[in-house]
Order: sequence, then C-alpha cells, then structure tokens
Amino acid sequence: MFQPSLVATLLLCTLASGQNTAPSRAVLPDTVSSGVVVDEVRKGSNAEQAGLQVGDVLSNWSRAEASGKFESPFDVSYLDVEQSPRGSVVVEGLRGVEPHVWRLSPNAWHFKARPQLSAKVLSDYLEGQKLAESHPADAAQRLIADVSQLQGSSHALIRCWLLFRAAGLLAKAKNSPGSDSAYQHSLNEAAELGPIVRAQVFEAWGDALRKRNEWDRSEHSLEQAVAEGQKVAPDGLFVANNLMHIVYVRWQRGDLSGAKE
Repeated sequence: MFQPSLVATLLLCTLASGQNTAPSRAVLPDTVSSGVVVDEVRKGSNAEQAGLQVGDVLSNWSRAEASGKFESPFDVSYLDVEQSPRGSVVVEGLRGVEPHVWRLSPNAWHFKARPQLSAKVLSDYLEGQKLAESHPADAAQRLIADVSQLQGSSHALIRCWLLFRAAGLLAKAKNSPGSDSAYQHSLNEAAELGPIVRAQVFEAWGDALRKRNEWDRSEHSLEQAVAEGQKVAPDGLFVANNLMHIVYVRWQRGDLSGAKE
C-alpha cells in the first residue's frame, strides 16, 4: 500500500538535481472509465497510418484467435512487443462518444497510452508533459506530488504508472537516486497488478541502469523482468528481448562466458 512518507523521500531526491519544488495540486480522482487513452502517436508510424489520434480511448484488441482488453498502459507496450510482429491487430474503442475500430499493421506500433485520469490529475499530468523536454525533474516532481493524493488500493495502477513515468523523467535528468527510488516505489505499487506490469518496470529500470554502466544491477533487474515475463509467456518475444539485453550487459561487463549462455 502507498505510504505518503515515501513521496517525501522521492521529493527530496528530486531536489538533489537542484530543482525547486511546487506544492501538490492534485485532488482525489473522480470515478474514471475503463480502457486506456492514446497519449502520443509517432509521426509516420503504424499507429498513425491506422488512424489513431491522441485522445482516442482503446478498450479491446484481437489478432486471429487471440484477444484481450486494454486494462492499463502497460498492456499497450507489452502487446506492441508480443503481438505486433505476429500480424495485424484489430483495436476497438471510442473517439469521443462514437465507437471506432482501427487495424494496426504488423511490426511496431509506436504509440503510447495513459490511464484514464480525473480532470485534476490529468491537468497536472499535461502541465508536466510541457516541462518534460526542458525540465524533466520538474515534470517528475509534479507526477510524484499527485501520487501522494491518490489513496486506496483502487488507485494502485495510476500511482504505479505515475511513478514509472517519473522514474524515466528523473533518469533523463540524470538524477540517479531519484530515478531508482521512483522505480522501486513503482514496483511496490505493482505488487498486486500482475506480471505484465512488474516485468516492464523491471525492464525499464534495467535499461536505466545499463545507461549508467551499472552492469550488475542492470543484469539483476533484467533477470527479474524475464522471470515476470515467463509467468505470462515463457517463450514469448518480451522474454526473448530481455534475454538478449542480458547478453549485451554481460558482454559490456566483460563476462564473455556468461554472454554465451
């Protein structure tokens, strides 16, 4: 369960980069709908060619006999790895209040999604997005401040996702202690959210550690990503990708025998 004191720790870590803090502006969220919201579509991507637009709400997907629901943004990134190389994927959802269907061609989709957010949390998130390129630590601080206002087990996914995004922003700001803390707290929130969520937090943390040349910690985090991924699809593409990342980390560390395993 989320503890407000953890946010204080994270906010102190963001100060390590010399950034000023601002008071939390979030309030407890209103009731939000299911599905995920398209947050970013890369220009020229399969997603753009399929007609996806920022603000579209995605609810279901299907490919041949496989199908499922979009329950979190982590489902989008996981399915992009697992399903997009295997064939066209049909996605159902809403544009405004109108039902809509999109067909995503094979190969990487290149779009991002966010959870459904209350008006106040969404406002804070969008303000943070404006700061993300020029002041990533400030953007991360806004997300972390919102987390402290989201109490109760029903908001664990949103807290997890906000902390996950904050961790990436703090890594971009080269605030390693803050990034590590945010990833750890994101994992804490993911305890009951399923292996797909936990696997991707471990994967992202491992990648951040790799970029800092922290080879041992990166390998450990990637191994955890593999272990979580194997709970869903032992022979899947997500697991295969992370096994290749582990080989690369071992090679960079000079462990040539381990890289051959």
